[in-house]
Amino acid sequence: MIGIWLAGAAVVALIAGVLARARVARTVSDNDPVVTDEVLRALFEEGRVEVADVDEPLDEEEIRRAEDEFWSSEWEDAEPWSR
Repeated sequence: MIGIWLAGAAVVALIAGVLARARVARTVSDNDPVVTDEVLRALFEEGRVEVADVDEPLDEEEIRRAEDEFWSSEWEDAEPWSR
């Protein structure tokens, strides 16, 4: 009887592993490699790498407003751990 449970657990673990591997492969295949031969050559020759900033700059005023709103909100006291 315990052999059936172990076999079932092995099948579930195998299926979960295959699904996780497929998800990682799908995630990786969508992105271009970050480190290319050109990047490595520049790193070895110059000692540094220039990265094009594709992200837009952060709006510090919006961040400040959101932080002030977060800290000014009312909080409920946590329930005690023991009763």
